[in-house]
Amino acid sequence: MEYSITPRETKYNDILFRSRLEAKWACFFDLVGWEWQYEPSEINGYNPDFIIKAKSKAYYTNTIIVEVKPSVYLDSKEKDSIIRKYHDVKAHILMLSDIPFWVNSNSNICIGYGSQYVNNQNHTNYYDIEMKCVEDFGSMCMIFDGMIYGDCERKWFTMSDDPDHNAIKKLWNEASNITKFKV
Repeated sequence: MEYSITPRETKYNDILFRSRLEAKWACFFDLVGWEWQYEPSEINGYNPDFIIKAKSKAYYTNTIIVEVKPSVYLDSKEKDSIIRKYHDVKAHILMLSDIPFWVNSNSNICIGYGSQYVNNQNHTNYYDIEMKCVEDFGSMCMIFDGMIYGDCERKWFTMSDDPDHNAIKKLWNEASNITKFKV
């Protein structure tokens, strides 16, 4: 897809990101304690925006490929394209945009869209990825355990009427403030 939005390079944590949105997500990952790498290496001829390494032993893989796209471009065609790029890669896929959190029909907070890698080397179709707590996210397929764990105390944010779910939004706003004036 051809973008009409001109990205603004942004330096965060001594890394020059191609866009402010990518820098903001990197800052958010740091705030929640997720271990990430920016544009680590080429995979299937593509260079993913991030790789997150999970610490769970409950899944077939602990690698999560992260693609960051402006929401205006993250339609079903683009989501399908991203899954096709990495269809044979032993990694989960997480698609993030500039609309980071919303409450789905189950009253759970969602962080993005994803595709889960399963044992037979196939990916599921994309689905809303529910954020179960600050350092742990999963989908309906992954409710028994999370894929990502940080070192901070577990805090649950699954119910939209839970006042603590605003902590996620506060961290996102903090990431925005940290990266806002970076060049």
